[in-house]
Amino acid sequence: MFPHISLPEIIVIGILAIIFFGKDKLPEAAASFGKALKSFKKEITDVQDTVKNEVAEVESAVSLKDAKTDSPQSIN
Repeated sequence: MFPHISLPEIIVIGILAIIFFGKDKLPEAAASFGKALKSFKKEITDVQDTVKNEVAEVESAVSLKDAKTDSPQSIN
């Protein structure tokens, strides 16, 4: 997920998290962060699906419009 973070950086982040949250609250904070991240990923997936569906609808509408204008006109 984070390919550019090395082990020393992870250790520093862990130490800062312990200092900031304390060793007693750290598991609770990590669980809350995990839940928030899971919810965020779900919402992003929903938005991506909605955008894909809307693009597909617009593309089909445009192709139908193009098909109507390309059809031969009857001569009276």
